[in-house]
Amino acid sequence: MKKIQTLLVALFILSCIFQTQAQVKLGLRAGLNLSNMYIKDFSDDMDKKMNPSFLVGGSLEYSISENLSFESGLFISGKGVRIEGSTSESGVTLTQKTVGNPIYFEIPINALHKIEMNQGKLLLFAGPYLGFGFSGKGKTEYTATGLPSG
Repeated sequence: MKKIQTLLVALFILSCIFQTQAQVKLGLRAGLNLSNMYIKDFSDDMDKKMNPSFLVGGSLEYSISENLSFESGLFISGKGVRIEGSTSESGVTLTQKTVGNPIYFEIPINALHKIEMNQGKLLLFAGPYLGFGFSGKGKTEYTATGLPSG
């Protein structure tokens, strides 16, 4: 317990020191996600493809120095996968097309380092994020060919 109190006091002192130089910037972000999924015991005769989706939300950047910042925010992010495949047996071919589209709330916690370039800045991000799935849908279509008539 003593270590936690010491750590909290040290963090408070550091935040007070950096507060004089700190700047907070708010921003909006929107973009394209090209997601895919890992599926355990996935069949080799099925083809997985990327599923284009979206990312939208707001960010908060807390500058510690001119080149170092911390960034967080709240984003809504679409993910997913497209799976296609077919099997044949006794002259009948069964084709499957599946699309999965889960939607997540994401809260990133990134360190951001800015490197000055000739005509701009190179931004390097690193850090974890928390993701909470809250919605989504899936759709599977089957098509059979070569069935006997009647």
